[in-house]
Amino acid sequence: MDIDRKKTLRQIERDYLDDIDSIAREWLAEGQDEDWLHETIDGHRNVIYPYRARIVLVCSDNPDAYAEDFGDGTPTVEQQTYAAMMRDVREQAEHIKRYAEEHEDAEATA
Repeated sequence: MDIDRKKTLRQIERDYLDDIDSIAREWLAEGQDEDWLHETIDGHRNVIYPYRARIVLVCSDNPDAYAEDFGDGTPTVEQQTYAAMMRDVREQAEHIKRYAEEHEDAEATA
Protein backbone atom coordinates (compact mmCIF):
# COMPACT_ATOMS: atom_id res chain seq x y z
CA MET A 1 0.00 0.00 0.00
CA ASP A 2 1.47 3.30 -1.09
CA ILE A 3 0.96 6.18 1.28
CA ASP A 4 1.32 9.68 -0.02
CA ARG A 5 3.26 11.27 2.84
CA LYS A 6 2.55 14.88 1.87
CA LYS A 7 -1.16 14.20 1.43
CA THR A 8 -1.29 12.46 4.80
CA LEU A 9 0.49 15.34 6.55
CA ARG A 10 -1.86 17.86 4.93
CA GLN A 11 -4.84 15.85 6.16
CA ILE A 12 -3.45 15.74 9.70
CA GLU A 13 -2.94 19.50 9.61
CA ARG A 14 -6.46 20.05 8.21
CA ASP A 15 -7.92 17.91 10.99
CA TYR A 16 -6.09 19.98 13.59
CA LEU A 17 -7.17 23.27 12.04
CA ASP A 18 -10.76 22.00 11.92
CA ASP A 19 -10.55 21.30 15.66
CA ILE A 20 -9.24 24.82 16.29
CA ASP A 21 -11.93 26.40 14.12
CA SER A 22 -14.68 24.39 15.80
CA ILE A 23 -13.55 25.37 19.29
CA ALA A 24 -13.20 29.04 18.29
CA ARG A 25 -16.65 29.14 16.70
CA GLU A 26 -18.29 27.49 19.69
CA TRP A 27 -16.47 29.85 22.06
CA LEU A 28 -17.75 32.86 20.12
CA ALA A 29 -21.25 31.59 19.36
CA GLU A 30 -22.02 30.59 22.91
CA GLY A 31 -20.43 33.69 24.42
CA GLN A 32 -18.25 31.47 26.56
CA ASP A 33 -15.70 32.85 29.00
CA GLU A 34 -12.02 32.09 29.53
CA ASP A 35 -12.84 29.32 32.02
CA TRP A 36 -14.82 27.49 29.34
CA LEU A 37 -11.93 27.83 26.89
CA HIS A 38 -9.41 26.63 29.47
CA GLU A 39 -11.52 23.59 30.39
CA THR A 40 -12.24 22.76 26.75
CA ILE A 41 -8.60 22.82 25.71
CA ASP A 42 -7.23 21.31 28.92
CA GLY A 43 -9.45 18.26 28.43
CA HIS A 44 -9.09 18.04 24.65
CA ARG A 45 -7.80 14.79 23.20
CA ASN A 46 -4.96 16.70 21.55
CA VAL A 47 -3.70 17.75 24.97
CA ILE A 48 -4.31 14.68 27.10
CA TYR A 49 -2.75 12.13 24.74
CA PRO A 50 1.01 12.66 24.32
CA TYR A 51 1.08 11.23 20.80
CA ARG A 52 -1.58 13.69 19.63
CA ALA A 53 0.09 16.48 21.59
CA ARG A 54 3.27 16.00 19.60
CA ILE A 55 1.31 16.17 16.35
CA VAL A 56 -0.22 19.49 17.44
CA LEU A 57 3.21 20.99 17.96
CA VAL A 58 4.04 20.11 14.36
CA CYS A 59 0.76 21.54 13.00
CA SER A 60 0.37 24.62 15.20
CA ASP A 61 1.42 28.10 14.15
CA ASN A 62 2.37 28.63 17.81
CA PRO A 63 4.53 25.71 18.97
CA ASP A 64 6.60 28.09 21.12
CA ALA A 65 3.62 29.66 22.88
CA TYR A 66 4.47 28.05 26.23
CA ALA A 67 7.96 29.54 26.34
CA GLU A 68 6.63 32.92 25.19
CA ASP A 69 3.79 32.93 27.75
CA PHE A 70 5.45 31.28 30.73
CA GLY A 71 9.18 31.62 30.14
CA ASP A 72 11.77 28.93 30.06
CA GLY A 73 11.45 25.78 32.04
CA THR A 74 10.87 22.15 31.36
CA PRO A 75 7.26 21.92 30.24
CA THR A 76 5.69 18.63 29.33
CA VAL A 77 4.54 18.12 25.76
CA GLU A 78 0.98 18.42 27.06
CA GLN A 79 1.72 21.84 28.61
CA GLN A 80 3.32 23.02 25.38
CA THR A 81 0.32 21.79 23.40
CA TYR A 82 -2.14 23.45 25.77
CA ALA A 83 -0.42 26.82 25.27
CA ALA A 84 -0.20 26.35 21.49
CA MET A 85 -3.88 25.43 21.21
CA MET A 86 -4.97 28.32 23.43
CA ARG A 87 -3.14 30.76 21.19
CA ASP A 88 -4.33 29.08 17.99
CA VAL A 89 -7.97 29.24 19.15
CA ARG A 90 -7.67 32.89 20.21
CA GLU A 91 -6.10 33.80 16.87
CA GLN A 92 -8.80 31.90 14.96
CA ALA A 93 -11.53 33.60 17.01
CA GLU A 94 -10.05 37.01 16.14
CA HIS A 95 -9.91 36.03 12.47
CA ILE A 96 -13.58 34.94 12.57
CA LYS A 97 -14.62 38.21 14.25
CA ARG A 98 -12.69 40.35 11.73
CA TYR A 99 -14.17 38.41 8.82
CA ALA A 100 -17.71 38.86 10.17
CA GLU A 101 -17.16 42.59 10.72
CA GLU A 102 -15.77 43.08 7.22
CA HIS A 103 -18.72 41.29 5.67
CA GLU A 104 -21.21 43.21 7.80
CA ASP A 105 -19.62 46.45 6.59
CA ALA A 106 -19.75 45.26 2.98
CA GLU A 107 -23.42 44.32 3.28
CA ALA A 108 -24.27 47.63 4.93
CA THR A 109 -22.76 49.61 2.03
CA ALA A 110 -24.30 47.44 -0.68
